[in-house]
Amino acid sequence: MIRAFCAMLGALSLVLVSQVTWAAAPCATVTGVVLQVSYQQPPAKGWSTAKVGTKLYAGARVRTAKRSKCEIAFPDKSRIRMNELSELAIANATSKDVKLARGNLYARIVAGTGARIAGAGGVASIKGTQLTYDGQTLAVYEGAADHELARGVDHVPAGNASSTWRPDIYEVPA
Repeated sequence: MIRAFCAMLGALSLVLVSQVTWAAAPCATVTGVVLQVSYQQPPAKGWSTAKVGTKLYAGARVRTAKRSKCEIAFPDKSRIRMNELSELAIANATSKDVKLARGNLYARIVAGTGARIAGAGGVASIKGTQLTYDGQTLAVYEGAADHELARGVDHVPAGNASSTWRPDIYEVPA
């Protein structure tokens, strides 16, 4: 009886340790900081100064101040560069699912992988591409992306853009 109890306790502790290790794995790293960048890790309420090497976990938020920029790298080498006065939340650790609360960004997503960037006016679903996004206008420079809008989904090929305020896909000005 004691032996069975010890075996069950050992198995339970192994499950708990593996759950804690999995939950604690960072999903992104700050790889570039220009001027003032801050971040917030759940469950903390306050903001801390971000530095190159700062590990970000699911639920983390990053924001840039005026004339500031930040680059975030994911384990697969995909990168997001945030411009000034931007705020981004990392919603899901494994799928590069992020929410752009304000501002704009440039993303380079590794081919063969995907990402979702939710903005104020729609969602950009990305599969290996280079793009800029401000939450309403999606401009694709390489590859392709889907822009999920209230009116439907725009499939945006390289060299084109889609916006909430324009009913068609249009060419990106050179």
